[in-house]
Amino acid sequence: MSWLNRGLSMDKEEKVLNYISRNENISQRELASHTGLSLGSINLIIKNMVKKGLVKIERINANTLRYILTPKGFFEKTMKTYKYVLNSVKHVLQIKRELEWIVEKYIGDGYSVYLYGDKDDIRAILKQLTREGDLKQLKWIDNVRRLFEGNAEEKGKVLIIVWQVEKAKELCNYNRKNNRHDIEVENLLDKIV
Repeated sequence: MSWLNRGLSMDKEEKVLNYISRNENISQRELASHTGLSLGSINLIIKNMVKKGLVKIERINANTLRYILTPKGFFEKTMKTYKYVLNSVKHVLQIKRELEWIVEKYIGDGYSVYLYGDKDDIRAILKQLTREGDLKQLKWIDNVRRLFEGNAEEKGKVLIIVWQVEKAKELCNYNRKNNRHDIEVENLLDKIV
């Protein structure tokens, strides 16, 4: 399980609280659809939140319920969101420190250092981080073959930083197939706790 899933995912209760706070008239079926949880899980989570005093249920008619966040529910939602944001920032700062260490170690040793991965949230964070200071020295690639085909300047030591297991495997296969021993691969997220 990656640090992204382990540390930055909202818990089930938090997801339900967020949706209820946006729409008190949301049905359990709609909550299940929005959160990706089963209808049975939603039912248990709501019952648990009622017991904790986070949500009140108001019957509108025979088939319709309204879920109302209590002051305690609003406080709980706010605290969970606050912790989520703090945890997210902590991980972004860890990524930045790791990239700074890589720049210092590898670029200082004469490596050309590249970032390589699919367009996702991590890439967006890395793009932002590499616009600052020493991290501007990191280069981006979208295709490994193009980097080395006809590019005489990249005959020296190369480090390619990835954040997706599939990209690390792709690079290892490329090295093996092309008998390249001068390309090192680091998975950035392996180093983030």
